[in-house]
Amino acid sequence: MSQLEWFELNSLSDMRVTAGLWLTFLLALLVPGSDEFGRSIGVTTLQALALSSIKGVAIVVVVVGVAILLSLAAFVLEGKSFERGVRFVADLFDAIPSLLWVLVVVVVVIQPRHLVPLLAFAIVATPSVTRLVMTELNRISRLDFVVAARCLGVSKMGIVFRHILPNSTALLRPLALQIVGSGIAVDGAIGLLGVGNRTDLNLGTLLVRGKEQFLFSPTLISLALLAYLVLFATLFQLLGKHPMSSRTHRQNS
Repeated sequence: MSQLEWFELNSLSDMRVTAGLWLTFLLALLVPGSDEFGRSIGVTTLQALALSSIKGVAIVVVVVGVAILLSLAAFVLEGKSFERGVRFVADLFDAIPSLLWVLVVVVVVIQPRHLVPLLAFAIVATPSVTRLVMTELNRISRLDFVVAARCLGVSKMGIVFRHILPNSTALLRPLALQIVGSGIAVDGAIGLLGVGNRTDLNLGTLLVRGKEQFLFSPTLISLALLAYLVLFATLFQLLGKHPMSSRTHRQNS
């Protein structure tokens, strides 16, 4: 297959995926019916999905960012006492599931705000993530090319930004994805357990209200569920299109 034929085929596939994505969004927005607060079911669900995703990304930025900064400070300053303290706090938080810590904070706070569960989860998750990042940085710092750079007189900050951080992405990427999922799950679990407000836009509250609404209008909820299944299937197809096409292009060329 020539490069021009590959480009035309790939562009046609992307156009189909994009068209299916926009069609699914329109179907979701046009789903009839409203909840007990007069809000559209389709729009409310899309808002909850978007808000939960934003919360997950925000947690990743805070937790991973703080973990990297603390790990770099411990590496540059060579603070063994600091590392032992982080490991002790991480073991303390890991002894109890994160969801229980978050529930305790939400119950203790008299008027829990929307950010209270997220802040509690970020505080609980940061020591464990910092311990993982510190372990990875220490492992990379003992590799041959890092030792050679140190022998050549490269500064610690130069070693960090040239060798250690670029080679730590193999751990940081899956760790960030796991934190995103955990943050969304914790935020949804608060609403699913009925601790939050019924007007909150999170996946847990929507699951509880969707179960109640399904008893009264099963056809409506089934149509909405079908639309969102098509939406996620289209999204996964869109995300997996480019890597597959790139591998095919390299093999054929």
